[in-house]
Parts: sequence; C-alpha cells; structure tokens
Amino acid sequence: MNLKTDDFESFGFNSLRILFASNSQLPYFPTQYSYAMSLRKLISYLFASLFFIHSLSAQNIDSYRNGYIVLDGSDEKIKGIIQNGDWEETPSKIIFGDQKRTYPISSLSGFGIIADDGSEQHFTKSEIELETSPYLDELLECDNQFNIERKTVFLRILQKGDISLFEHISGKRHHFFIQKKNEKLITLLYKKFRQCIDTNIYHPKNKNTYQNQLSQLFKNCESLSEGHFTTLKYTSSRIIGLINKYNECQSLQTDIQFKKKKARIKINSFVGISHINNRYNDIEPYEPFNTRINSAVTAGLRMEFFSPKSNNTVSFILGMGYRHGNSKDATFSTNLLTLTPDHLRNLEAHLLVRKYIRNKPQFSFALGLSGSYNLVREIQGKYRLGPRTDINYSIGVLDIYGSYSFMYGVIPLYRISAFRHHLELGISYTIFDNKK
Repeated sequence: MNLKTDDFESFGFNSLRILFASNSQLPYFPTQYSYAMSLRKLISYLFASLFFIHSLSAQNIDSYRNGYIVLDGSDEKIKGIIQNGDWEETPSKIIFGDQKRTYPISSLSGFGIIADDGSEQHFTKSEIELETSPYLDELLECDNQFNIERKTVFLRILQKGDISLFEHISGKRHHFFIQKKNEKLITLLYKKFRQCIDTNIYHPKNKNTYQNQLSQLFKNCESLSEGHFTTLKYTSSRIIGLINKYNECQSLQTDIQFKKKKARIKINSFVGISHINNRYNDIEPYEPFNTRINSAVTAGLRMEFFSPKSNNTVSFILGMGYRHGNSKDATFSTNLLTLTPDHLRNLEAHLLVRKYIRNKPQFSFALGLSGSYNLVREIQGKYRLGPRTDINYSIGVLDIYGSYSFMYGVIPLYRISAFRHHLELGISYTIFDNKK
C-alpha cells in the first residue's frame, strides 16, 4: 500500500501510526514534508548543543571554589582555587591552583574551601579507625560486629573547641569523630545491620555504641540525664547540640569551682533607726512588767563570708547604738538630737546565715542570733540574747535592710528580767568586696 499526498493529509499523524503497524512497506513522504522535518531536527539539535555547552561551562565554573591548602609539615595557608568544592564524599586528593596541580593526601595536612555565601569548611588530615560495614539497606550484614580499619583521611571540622567534632563521608555514609582537648580522637561507632531469621525475612537493627561513648565522655556533667544520650540520633546537628549543652554545663561548673576556690568576703558600714520596746519585771518578788519604749540610732559594720558549698552567706554584724527615751508611761521619744555620751547604751553583735534568692540575687533573707551588752555605767552588766531575722535588698553598693529581733536578758544586780522587741530599718554601704 502506497500513500499519496492527499492520503497523508486526510489521515493525520495518529492514522499513520496505525498504518505503519499494519503495513511493512516503507511509507512515501512528500518532498515538502521531508524538508520541514529535517529543518525542525536541525534546529532541535542546535538548541540541544547550545544547552549542553552552556551546562558544561556552568559546571566547569561552579566546580571551583576559593580556598587554601596547608602542606604537610607546614602551618602556612596557601590560598588559591580548589576544583569541585561540592563533594558528595570527603576527597582523598585535591586539585589546586590555576595549574590544576593534584595534591595527594600524603602531601597535605589540611585544606579549606570558601563558598559563595562566605561560609567556610575546614578539613584536617588524621589517622582514624573507620567503621566500614555496608550501610545501604540491601547490603546490610546479619553480623552486628564492627568492621574497623585504620586509615589516613581528611576530616571536616564541624566544631572546634574544648570538645571538637569531625566528620568523614565515604560510601554515602557519615562518620563522626569526637575529641576532648589534648586527648585522643574517638570514633563514634554506629552500625546498621539486620537480624536475619531466614534468607527472605530479616529485621533492620541499629547498634548505637556512640550513645554510651558520649555518656561516658560527658559523665561529669550532672545536668545531662540518661535520656539525653539514649534518644540521641547519629546526626551532626544532634551531636553538636549535645556538645553545646555539655559546654554550658562545664561553664557553670567552672564558675562554681572558682567560687569554691575563692570565698567571697564583703564588708558593709551601716546606720539604722530603731524602735525598741523593753519590758522589765522583778524576779523576786514578782511584779508586773513595766514597759519602756525607746528610739535609737545604731551604726557599725557588717561582714559577710560567702559559703562556697551553697548559696548562703554567713553575716557577722557588730554595732554600737545610741538610744534615747526611757518613759515609763510608754510614750515614744523622738528627741534624737540631744544625744550625749550617756546615751551610748548598747554594744550589739549578730550572727546570721543569709540566703540569697537564685532567680532574684538582689534579695536575701537571714536568720540567726543577736546579743547585746548594755554599757550604762550605773548598771554593772546587762546581757540579752535572742533570735533575729532580716530582709535585705541590694542596689549596687547600697543595701536597704529591715530587721526584727526578740531578746531576753537578766540584770543580776537588780534581779530584773527583761524582754526586748527591736525593729530596725537602715541602709548599708559596701566598702570592700573581693568578688569585684
């Protein structure tokens, strides 16, 4: 069967496919159509060739990165261009410079590349223990034993510091290595294998030895719990996150250790205004209490010693008070401007344990003992002892405090017992602090 021009025009392209399938003879194409088809093919070939050449040119440009190499036995960085900076696997040789010279790993100690966005990747040469078991699912072994080989390779530096993390990629598999400062490089071991039941059925398994390795390496950090390690994935981001947590822990512990080695001493001078309520009675024969209300100004020193094992401070307060007002009718005297040496009443001492609030370190509260000795000449001795509590608020070198103490004492000469309620409000100024 031969096709003519009008037959071709009437059938169309789909009809031609049917006819070609049913007839083994070569169809007859019009001359005009053959020329048109040839022209179309030529244009297509031209576009494909241009696209291919452009792709090769772009690939040739993109395969070079600015970077540097460091020759073996030297610390000097030689800057230049490095071919193929987007490796799927860590390279074992480097093509460097305008002359495209090849440097094997034996001739280098390291190299680096700089991406277009300015980010840098640094590689260092190291002899490592590499786990070489198959990684692809279809090639997994039934044996869970590690296959270790010693190799000299380039390692990409993922993190550098007191704890450094490195990566090597081979066979589409990522290997991670960790190193504490001035210690041996450790291979973080991980293996995928299968638990074989028979030749057709198997269960994929993971041997996560790296979790236990990191747990032992970071065991001196109390803030890292077991869950941080048992849920850790074998990825660079997760391992770097764990290292950062450990570094934070170490920074905090270093600060605490510094405080333990260097206890804090702080000395304040203070002045306070007091309201004192004294109640007396005769011991023998017993008489009802008499009340005397006094106003007083107390000044002195407060010394604080930081306790290195806790967040507490031991405060020792030594003060001397001027007091005025001895009215038996319990009226309050505020005439503090007529003070004379005879009004020098008390020598006071207080021993307190002060607790600073962690989330609000400017606040503290204290609890302890207070004692006083009356210096009035006509009385040959008057001692009082009792509990004291106070609240303190710090503003820089200034402290504002309020205190309450309740003391009981006996005056042997006059056979009198006495109770005293003492309210005081004052301000202190730091004159020495070895923490600053």
